[in-house]
Amino acid sequence: MRPCPVEVRTALRLSEPEEALHVARVHLHQGNPVSLITTWSPPHVAPLLSTDALQQQPMLALMENGGIRIGDADQVLSSCLADAQAAVLLDEPVGAPLLSVVRVVRDIDGDLVQWLRGLYRPQCYDYRMALTRAGEDKARIWLARDLATAVR
Repeated sequence: MRPCPVEVRTALRLSEPEEALHVARVHLHQGNPVSLITTWSPPHVAPLLSTDALQQQPMLALMENGGIRIGDADQVLSSCLADAQAAVLLDEPVGAPLLSVVRVVRDIDGDLVQWLRGLYRPQCYDYRMALTRAGEDKARIWLARDLATAVR
């Protein structure tokens, strides 16, 4: 448990002295770094996420096994530039473009259980959507029908 950045504290609705569980992992594909995943979880979730358990199962599975019923999430996909830490961990130069995903996860009661930022090397990762046209004549728009991610 440690103090979290203002952005995370705000998203998880934590008060300033409250701490959160911080976990950062580099995901590899064929021995090469593909993504840096940083998560923060509020104090009531932390006991479910021991270091040993995290080496055996995905974080959300551990939460569900501990009785948390995952409900929904908000996610934003954008881009950013690699800072010094991400550059070293992802084997990219400082300032290299990265794909950025920020996700806030809630349980079925709407309680916040996780804030996640994924930084992805764009040459290694695809984010795909199947789209469907919807709406009436002049107000037709594209809606996501199916989403998929793939490591190249």
